[in-house]
Amino acid sequence: MKIRAALAGESQILAEIDALHPFSAHWSSSQIQSEMAAPAAHVLVAQTGEQVAGFIIFRAAGGVGEIVDLAVHPAFLRRGIGALLVRQALDVMRQAKTEQVTLEVHENNLPAQGLYLKQGFRVLGRRKKFYHNAQDALIMGTDL
Repeated sequence: MKIRAALAGESQILAEIDALHPFSAHWSSSQIQSEMAAPAAHVLVAQTGEQVAGFIIFRAAGGVGEIVDLAVHPAFLRRGIGALLVRQALDVMRQAKTEQVTLEVHENNLPAQGLYLKQGFRVLGRRKKFYHNAQDALIMGTDL
């Protein structure tokens, strides 16, 4: 398993992986490309052999970080890839002198919540009816 920066030509495959998950952000290829070009944004991919197994998109600026999207291809779930991506993102943010990292997660996305809890995140609050289906988002965070 190799973690590396995403390549510009990979935005379509990342969007396809994202679309496979009911709780993911469902970003389009062009939205992912825009994020890749943003100065404070980072997009990392997990590659196994020649295949992209998952990715994480995060931002870090001014001592504050935010994980904005994380998705692992269903064929690679339960192999620790999500945790590896989160740890790598947190390492990058530590190097950038980030002090606190936050994220939002769907209240019904229990696997993602468990992943983040294991990585040291805690629930900080709730955004009522945040998602289009009137479901809440949990705000989670951790100090670095």
